[in-house]
Amino acid sequence: MTTIPALEETLLEYFNELYFEGHDSPDGSKLAAAVAHFRLDLLPKLINMPRVQRALKGWKRLVPPRSRLPLPWEVACAVANQLAANNDLHAARLVIVMFVFYLGPVELMSLTGWQLVPPVRAAGHNAWSLVLFPLENETCSKTGAYNESILGDLPFYNFIGDVLKLLKTDVEERGLVAQVRYPQLAQAFRAAGQRLGLEGPPTLYQLRHGGASAGLASGRRSIPEVKARGRWASGSSVTRYGKGGRIADQVATAGDEGDRQLQWSLLHRLLAKAMKALHQHRFRLLEQILEGDDLARQVPAPALRF
Repeated sequence: MTTIPALEETLLEYFNELYFEGHDSPDGSKLAAAVAHFRLDLLPKLINMPRVQRALKGWKRLVPPRSRLPLPWEVACAVANQLAANNDLHAARLVIVMFVFYLGPVELMSLTGWQLVPPVRAAGHNAWSLVLFPLENETCSKTGAYNESILGDLPFYNFIGDVLKLLKTDVEERGLVAQVRYPQLAQAFRAAGQRLGLEGPPTLYQLRHGGASAGLASGRRSIPEVKARGRWASGSSVTRYGKGGRIADQVATAGDEGDRQLQWSLLHRLLAKAMKALHQHRFRLLEQILEGDDLARQVPAPALRF
């Protein structure tokens, strides 16, 4: 078994490498926690490796942890459209669900078919909902809660019920909704962001943050509503997502292809309102609008829709 002094020296050398490569201090904290998981004699708080603790403290002071920037709704739509155009409709739907319901990757990957609950209009429930951390699974949220229900009740996202219905139809009641492993979904998401010219590239975690930021910035959700919906324990965790200026900045980072996709998603939003009002004439109306709209003539429609 490696001696504690040798292990401490190895960790310190690796911390230096990570620091000079530009990594944040949480990367070092995660590594130290992983080591402590296998070496219980180092707990509590790595008591037998004080230099590691001092190094982490100094690293955090020099490079404060950075919160992930929110991904705007328009960018989330553009990334989903890229996935759909790449014949990955399933991943596109998962991206939209993560944004609307403020889901983290772990929550998404653990969702099963029965946790997607359709509306029961006879009982006055008109919106689809998700049930997170069901008691039957014996796994609670980070705040220690079970059976957390999240409604897809905003008129702005009135299409989300159709998306959930498609996902639910594809799986058994106890089957996993995400029919793809996390590494593959994350890679597909990054690749779609890179094709749009997004800086970063974006990560799946930004969808959760983007949904919360969009709710606050648009006024569609209050801070208490976002806090409850995002399962955050403290108000300070929520107020940092009210970053209207950073949302606009994220939109501005898109490249030429991103601009085209963003314009299409904005146009699609306007068309969706018109088509809802005249649902019975939706195809003829869409053709007329596309023929008579300058923006529509400049922006080619995506190859696929989801």
